Amino acid sequence: MKYLLGVFVMILGVGSSYAQSVNIDKIPTKDRHVILIEIAQNVAETLGPGYASYFGKPIVSPPKKLCRDDYDDSSPEIRKNLGRAYYTVTFPYDSSIVKFEFDYAAEVRIWKDTGEPMDVTFGNGMGRNFFSSSFEEQTNRPLRIKDRNHVRRAPMSSKTIEVVPLQTRDEEQSIWN
Repeated sequence: MKYLLGVFVMILGVGSSYAQSVNIDKIPTKDRHVILIEIAQNVAETLGPGYASYFGKPIVSPPKKLCRDDYDDSSPEIRKNLGRAYYTVTFPYDSSIVKFEFDYAAEVRIWKDTGEPMDVTFGNGMGRNFFSSSFEEQTNRPLRIKDRNHVRRAPMSSKTIEVVPLQTRDEEQSIWN
């Protein structure tokens, strides 16, 4: 009996490390939002740590489908993903503290069918997409879902990660002063 329990626990452990192969949409809404926010936070904090201190309460959008208006469809990686559904997690910010070019500090889009991040854009308009190479390949830092209620962040690797620098928008000065 202990042997069967050990095998079961081992199978669960191996299966849980492959979060990207799980259809996020099959998880209950409350748990799904927690997972999507954790994935988005991990991606945004990894690639734009300067923006993290400005993150407000995250907003998870209903799923949308990737269309030609989102990306130039000249590359085969993008063409094969047209019509694929994704969620958007937006991190708004307090504009009385800081100003960005966009109305969010960071926005991360996550594929509905796999839970892998599609791209991240920061408040300065810069970001990264994960069409040609995945988040894991670009950062050597996999995202793992330990169970339906918790996302475990993988430890930082020794690979140098090129982060998006924090850029704020200067206050517009009135010519009437």
